[in-house]
Amino acid sequence: MARDYIRPEITASDFKLFQAGKCIMINPSKSDVARALKKTEKGCSRNKLPLQEAQAAWQAVNEQQSNTAGAGQWTCSKRSKYSLQGTVLQVVRLTDDLVGLYCDRQEVKPGKSSYYPVKVYDEKTRRVNSILWLSTVLHVFWMNLADEEIDHIERDFVYTVMANEALFGAGVSTSSSKKLNRRKAELRRNMLDVLFRGTSPKFVSEYQQNCLRIAQELRNDGKQSITWSQFKKKEPSIVAKYQPELLTLVEHNQLNIEQLESIKIETSYVLSFSLWTGMQRLFNEPQIALAMRNPGLHREFSNRGGSYKEVSDQLKKAAGFTQHPGTATTIGWLRVHVDDENKLCFIDEVQSDTLEAAREIDNDAARAFLKQSSDWHIHGFATLYHWARDIGYRVAIHSRESAAEKPGMTLSERKWNTYYRPIIKRFKLQSESVKSYPAKIWIQPEA
Repeated sequence: MARDYIRPEITASDFKLFQAGKCIMINPSKSDVARALKKTEKGCSRNKLPLQEAQAAWQAVNEQQSNTAGAGQWTCSKRSKYSLQGTVLQVVRLTDDLVGLYCDRQEVKPGKSSYYPVKVYDEKTRRVNSILWLSTVLHVFWMNLADEEIDHIERDFVYTVMANEALFGAGVSTSSSKKLNRRKAELRRNMLDVLFRGTSPKFVSEYQQNCLRIAQELRNDGKQSITWSQFKKKEPSIVAKYQPELLTLVEHNQLNIEQLESIKIETSYVLSFSLWTGMQRLFNEPQIALAMRNPGLHREFSNRGGSYKEVSDQLKKAAGFTQHPGTATTIGWLRVHVDDENKLCFIDEVQSDTLEAAREIDNDAARAFLKQSSDWHIHGFATLYHWARDIGYRVAIHSRESAAEKPGMTLSERKWNTYYRPIIKRFKLQSESVKSYPAKIWIQPEA
């Protein structure tokens, strides 16, 4: 039997106004189809929809023979003097667990045809028009869907389209390629917005992230401040790295929450984001690629000229490798799998083509570039740590064991010690077994 759910913010009068005589159901049974027709066609004597046709449409979607099926598509004769009314019914699969039913009386003008509210596409055309498909589905069924169900529909939209991205635009003529590329770019922007869960990551340095973490811990303990001596005992590694900065916050031998939360860090790093659907993913779903760029550092090296400019030019070329995420000024990137089931922002890769290329150049300029960029991954992880907290998730990263289970994952001891181990140590991550992961992973401790 169809469920009885209306969004709680919709009043009875608003619902009646928005429905305008339509019958919308979620997860209807076969008998619900008959009930929808009876309700829609109450008082009607002409152009009624045969129950058998309506139930055949329901059966096609319910048994997963089709994602969309309808009944009642008809045309009003051009010779008719008046518009005619008739019943139109459509059944749409929204997710694996949700089926929506739409039933309405449509008034069709002479020479015009009835229509289904969710346009029926073949799979290839649906990919091209996927944004329109998604917005139409949500427009038709939104009053009968909970927030988490709308989120689920949007996520399925992302995964389905990106899983078929290789087919997107296949066989399209050259004259249409620019238009398709614009559509594809728009599609990727919309998908990235969905993966951000309503709030995109903002740059947070390691120092800033630790100050915010400590402030939150004080709040959780019901405290407004901590003495400097207590702070040094509690956070010796933070004090060792950032004592000059922290001392500027100390007043009357106290660090208070407001001061810790007010930290603003100016940095030459710039964040950029893209979708990653290429190889070397632990899971098949599209990932967020967070790239840490440093155009200011490249500008500084170019202005110095000589070997410094040469190094900058070489590293820009290495960073612009088209099969990896990033641009010419990208220092490195972290690829993130947003795991809704376990509420994790899982770092599936930490990589830097730029710094790998810098290590191959044996001169002072390259070593200077390496030194000034050595903390990029720490700040990148701090940014994701803070974003994960904002959306109610925890941040996690590979262990040696889980990395070994991933095809194509580098097992270089130097790369592990350069990128992964410092993150695990500095952020005090804990080793845990998590459902669907091939081995234990390192996770941010529970708050």
